[in-house]
Amino acid sequence: MNSPIGIWKRRTHAENDSMKFGKEAVVGVLVIVSTLVIFNLILYGVLPPAQPKPAVTHAQQARQAAESAGTLAGFYDFDGDLGEAAWYPTEKTDLLDGSTYQYMAQTDSPLTLTVACAAPWTLEVVVMDRLTHLARPEVSLAVNGTPVAATKTRMFRRWVYQATIPDGKPGDWMVDVSVPELIRPSDLFATEDDRPLGVAADWILVTGAECISPVTE
Repeated sequence: MNSPIGIWKRRTHAENDSMKFGKEAVVGVLVIVSTLVIFNLILYGVLPPAQPKPAVTHAQQARQAAESAGTLAGFYDFDGDLGEAAWYPTEKTDLLDGSTYQYMAQTDSPLTLTVACAAPWTLEVVVMDRLTHLARPEVSLAVNGTPVAATKTRMFRRWVYQATIPDGKPGDWMVDVSVPELIRPSDLFATEDDRPLGVAADWILVTGAECISPVTE
């Protein structure tokens, strides 16, 4: 109907649609311009590029939890070569958190761990589920040459061996990780890796109720 009111309504709707389209176009242009400005500022060094948040490994999470609880007594996360023939150099997993591990190079692989407070302690030795998912060597633990009974529980792509140490003083302690035999990856997979390997250790954690001092590696 071409009444004056109908013509006015149609004109008003058309103007509103035109204004709406115009606003959307302006917003789109502003977004593009802002993006180009920021890109050029980064490109020419005026603004630093955004840095990704560093991943926290499972080992670091375990340590942080013990620190928060005030129970951290000793810790090693196999992120640096031990300098001992009993362990292969550090390797990195394919996990997103960048976890590291070291394979045992012999059936009995010791390491020295500094413990900061008196026992009783809980000792946790965590190994990666790498060769163990096909051939499952049982891990035995000893502290200063004395075997300790350990329970075995499952964690994401890992096995946790946990033992209670009832008596002990602060200081350096020898932790022995033992397996019945070594395994060559070339015997299990199509690979040229023929190293004789034990389990791949991810971290060792000692906690105690009497701990009050921070632990440094």
